Amino acid sequence: MAITFGFFNSVNDDRLYNAETFNNYFEGLISQNGVFDNVGNELAVAVGDGLTVTVADGKALVNSHWVKLSAAETLTLATAHNLFSRYDMISLRWNAATRDVTLQVTTGTPASTPVRPTPVTSDTEYEIVLAYVL
Repeated sequence: MAITFGFFNSVNDDRLYNAETFNNYFEGLISQNGVFDNVGNELAVAVGDGLTVTVADGKALVNSHWVKLSAAETLTLATAHNLFSRYDMISLRWNAATRDVTLQVTTGTPASTPVRPTPVTSDTEYEIVLAYVL
C-alpha cells in the first residue's frame, strides 16, 4: 500500500518517526522555503557598522526544515575591492551532511557590472536568500 499518515502515540514501540517524517508534514500546507510573516522581525537584514549587516530575529523554512533566530545576529562582509563593486548574498543554508541550517555570507565577484551570487539548490545543500548587499 502506498499510504502514509501520522502521527499516533507509540504503543510498545510500534510507531517510530524520524525528522523526515515530521518535516514532510509541512508539504502542501506551506511552502518548502521562505520566511514566516509575523514571527519576530521576519529575519530582516539591515546595514550595521563598518562592514557588518544584522539579521533580525524570525523564523523560516529551508528545504522543509524550520530554523528560528531568537535574537539578532551580526555578520561581517569581506573588504570591498578598490575599483569594482560586487554583490554579497546573505542566506540561510540547509546542509544535509552537517544536519543544520546556518546563516551564510557568500562574497560575490567584483566587476564593473557585478552579478548576484546564485543560491545553492542541490540535494545536499539548499539556500534561501534573505538579502543581496551591493
